[in-house]
Amino acid sequence: EPVLLGTIDAAQPILDRLPPHLRTLLGGFCFRESADVANGLAALLTGVLNNHFARQPKAINIVDANQPGVGKTLLALATGGVLDGELPDLIHFTADDEELAKRILSSLRQRPTSVLILDNAKNRGGAEISSPCIEANSMAPNITLRILGKSANYTQPNNVLWFLTMNQTKVGPDLAPR
Repeated sequence: EPVLLGTIDAAQPILDRLPPHLRTLLGGFCFRESADVANGLAALLTGVLNNHFARQPKAINIVDANQPGVGKTLLALATGGVLDGELPDLIHFTADDEELAKRILSSLRQRPTSVLILDNAKNRGGAEISSPCIEANSMAPNITLRILGKSANYTQPNNVLWFLTMNQTKVGPDLAPR
């Protein structure tokens, strides 16, 4: 049952304004700014409300930090855990787009999931992250990927949240607006 919290003091830190369970869930993350907390909450709410806009594009959740070990992957895993009751698999990012498509397809075919986590994105020499596979599928109504070894495609509704985790990395101009 929903519980109305009453009056909320807008001067309080954003975490203190959240309901107790959300405060507990998000309280241990190293968010830099209030906007980061709001974006983390927005990702979770998008997943919860996904059935209301399954055919609508949803933004990629790009989770960037200044160093390893601050909880980027954990935030994406927690979102999947809340939405599915089990932790999603990690898809290790590779700049080889064909290989990345295979990894995404494998994850989608393994078991139903609400979250795709493309973890630890980086390129040699600090080049921008770009991926035609992610760019084409993340905002499309359907995810369509070629089945390895066949002249056939795997297609499913794009009802997943896409997470891309990285450390001090830039995304390319085609990926950023997504």
